[in-house]
Amino acid sequence: MSGINIFDVWAAAVSGVLIFFSYRALRFRGGIKTLSEIANHHQFEAWRKISIVIPACNEEDTIESAIVDLLKVNYANLEIVIVNDRSIDRTGEIINRLAATDSRIKAVHIDHLPEGWLWKVHALQRGLEFTSGRWVLFMDADVHFAPDAIKKAVLHAYNNQLDFLAVIPDISAPGLLLQMGMAQLFHQASILLDPRRVNDPRHKICYGQGAFMLLRRNVYERSEGLEWLKMEAVDDTGLAILMRRAGAKMGVISGLNEISIEWYKTFPALVKGLEKNSFAVCQYRVSILVAGIFAALFLVAGYTIAPFFSHSVIVRCLSVAATLLYLVAIRAQLKTILKVPLKAVLLFPISSFFLPLICIRAAILLKWRGGLTWRGTFYSINELKTGQRVRPSNLSFQYQATPTSVPSEPLERPRETASM
Repeated sequence: MSGINIFDVWAAAVSGVLIFFSYRALRFRGGIKTLSEIANHHQFEAWRKISIVIPACNEEDTIESAIVDLLKVNYANLEIVIVNDRSIDRTGEIINRLAATDSRIKAVHIDHLPEGWLWKVHALQRGLEFTSGRWVLFMDADVHFAPDAIKKAVLHAYNNQLDFLAVIPDISAPGLLLQMGMAQLFHQASILLDPRRVNDPRHKICYGQGAFMLLRRNVYERSEGLEWLKMEAVDDTGLAILMRRAGAKMGVISGLNEISIEWYKTFPALVKGLEKNSFAVCQYRVSILVAGIFAALFLVAGYTIAPFFSHSVIVRCLSVAATLLYLVAIRAQLKTILKVPLKAVLLFPISSFFLPLICIRAAILLKWRGGLTWRGTFYSINELKTGQRVRPSNLSFQYQATPTSVPSEPLERPRETASM
């Protein structure tokens, strides 16, 4: 009987990690709710006004259809502020035309980005200045809503006494390669996210999602404001931290079948789009990036390569069982938030290499260029480091310090008329 070799230990250790990740994925699945589960109420009166702020930069291909869908939602008291941020295509023209046809729309045009601001955070700040609603919804320019989606989100916020609600959108991803990348991205981003803890005010976990973030204005107004985030690349999680620091009770819910977005149209576009955030998640530190890549490769090779060199039949069986359990758990987890085909999950051992390679590429480019060019503006690495508020290296997005909070004013239930 041959002795235990390094591949036995490696494969067994990784199997234990996969079992833990499977538990986390299944816990996520059990803790996340979907908007489609929210009871649908009809013909509401006197709902609190929601001010929707939409930053847009060169969005001529998507913004009109998104706004047309938004205007059809079943929520009467809307105020829509669309911020055209230095677009060089037809975005500004489209926004003006839409504003001329519907009084709910306000067109705001920005032709200058102040020094020391990232474009999207500044656009949100400018848009916020033109709002008056008790609720504010920050969303992207390519988000599409089912008719009752916003109503259900407000009902969920009311029923759970929330001050900040993030909705994970259903991502439309054409092509298998892009679907594999999206599945891997969302799985890794949520593997250590427990929705129950986000929804529990006793915990400090924060989660933001740029496609849909609904917040109560009076809680936001006692925070440090968006200026505190003006150079934060991971701005959505930054906003969640900002609100939690102000004492907000938070929630996260799935928008499957209710809120959708075509985030990227091609895999190269995904790689390009992640330039801004992927190295930021490592706090712009090569040491964290290298450690993360080593850990990822150690895990992937531990269940794809090490078992073949193991001398133990028991270890090989354990590795196969743990891998199958992991794939089943991933499938179960992703089905609650995305329409991902089964083959994209079965190819996880291959797509596991995607994000490390994307992070390496982003880090090399930032180091080589000395910074990041985003939406036509160059930001040095020192600027980005100095303005960073999110510390995602702790993998839980916990905020660091909490200012003295003021109790939230009670939420008022919208008055309802009888259903027809």
